[in-house]
Amino acid sequence: MDTAANGGNMNLILMGMLALFMVFMIFSTRSQKKREEEKQKQISALEKGDRVVILGGIIGTVAGFKDNTIEVKISENTKITVLRSGIVAILSKGEAN
Repeated sequence: MDTAANGGNMNLILMGMLALFMVFMIFSTRSQKKREEEKQKQISALEKGDRVVILGGIIGTVAGFKDNTIEVKISENTKITVLRSGIVAILSKGEAN
């Protein structure tokens, strides 16, 4: 009799752990989607002169826009074209001169 009750308790514990794991995954996914949406809003709101970090850690200034790309000025006479998805971060005015 004790072994049957013990097995039932173990099943209950496992079901509780599974439910907790599912709740954690749902909240984790929702917060990740929210961060991604916020990043997309920021990229859509970019203007000429804004400072950005692109993949590879290159810091530059937005020089122009095309369909799905952005021209980034990385030095006095050098501009590169990157996909909007290549923007890693948008720097505030005082960051990384």
